[in-house]
Amino acid sequence: MTSIQYIELQNNQLTSLGKFLPERSCLYGWYGGCYYISALNISLENNQLASLPENIGKMGISSISLHHNKLTTLPESFGQSMYYGTQIMDLSYNKLTTLPESFSGFVSLRTLDLTNNELARLPRDFGKLENLETLKLYTNQLTYLPESFGSLSKLRSLDLFSNKLGTLPSSFGNLTNLEDLDL
Repeated sequence: MTSIQYIELQNNQLTSLGKFLPERSCLYGWYGGCYYISALNISLENNQLASLPENIGKMGISSISLHHNKLTTLPESFGQSMYYGTQIMDLSYNKLTTLPESFSGFVSLRTLDLTNNELARLPRDFGKLENLETLKLYTNQLTYLPESFGSLSKLRSLDLFSNKLGTLPSSFGNLTNLEDLDL
């Protein structure tokens, strides 16, 4: 048995993923071999996706790229079922207005790109993404950052350019590893 490591469906006109693939799916190849999904890297960028299936998080995803789609929301289950291995996530250039509260479950996340969305706020417990090193939030509609933001102690690069921030949380000074800041 072989494990699929990459699914690349970028630069198509996909509008839906249907049910996509259930947890630990066995995909049968041309010669009847069984391929299991784990430590998966998924590229779905440059499509027309407006939503994601509820079960997308049950696939052992290591990195996921969904930039340049038409996503307005994410399933509430998104952060509940993917959190233990996802390290890289690119949701830039969509139409996201909020992130589910469960998003703070991505505790292994190291790089997150939410550039050019319509986010007005971040989840209250966003600071639980304690392994985050790079965070891109530029060109959104953020008016404030949650107080938990200061718990992102490993954050080295932060881009908040072109938002509507009036103040920064008092915990912002706790970001002692920050090397690159763009306001």
